[in-house]
Amino acid sequence: MFTGHVSNFMRQKAKGSRPKRNAERRVGRRQVMPGFPIEPRPFSRQEIKDYLSGDHITCLICGKAYKALGVHVPIHGITIDDYRVLYGLPWRSGIQCAATQEKRAEATRSHLGPGAAATAAHARTFLGDSASHQRSQPFRKEVRRANMLKAHNREQVHPVGTFHLILETMIREDQTLREVCEDPDLPSDSWFRREIRKDPKKQSSYRRATEQLSFATLARAELIGDSPKFLAHI
Repeated sequence: MFTGHVSNFMRQKAKGSRPKRNAERRVGRRQVMPGFPIEPRPFSRQEIKDYLSGDHITCLICGKAYKALGVHVPIHGITIDDYRVLYGLPWRSGIQCAATQEKRAEATRSHLGPGAAATAAHARTFLGDSASHQRSQPFRKEVRRANMLKAHNREQVHPVGTFHLILETMIREDQTLREVCEDPDLPSDSWFRREIRKDPKKQSSYRRATEQLSFATLARAELIGDSPKFLAHI
């Protein structure tokens, strides 16, 4: 009569094929697809945006697609930071697809509750003190050049609704003000701040928008001086 008890012998016998299966999986994970690896080079800002915005993210070393690369990349004998250096990827963005980033941001919002703000201490704990000391990636030069061009054209008249378009993009993309204003079709973050200084209602709108951002985004904003705290100095 079967009692529901499984002996150690039967349990070990059932595991007998696992070492072989695991070995096959290890070989499979290291297999390189045709056309890979991609030659290491600094990616442009647009290339980085396209790379991180898909439904999956492709490993540029082996060509396989995953939801995130943090666990996969060390299989190739390098760290995720080494991977960032090879292709000039952002230090403070997870190497993951857009869907995974949104899922994790939503989980963080649910955990912290509405209106949770990240302090500088929280930011350092979350991102690590070393993050702010990392060497600037090449695409940042492209961003700085674009911002300088915007700054030289301060008197440009922007369409009505541009201010609220920036706020909507911050919430929808879960990005800081500076990250949103890196878009060449939008005015610079300096223009946005001037608009805020002129109108208290816009200050309130900006505060409400930041309350809907994830903890990770608020932490990034705190580290680069892009948080709602700057309003206190107006």
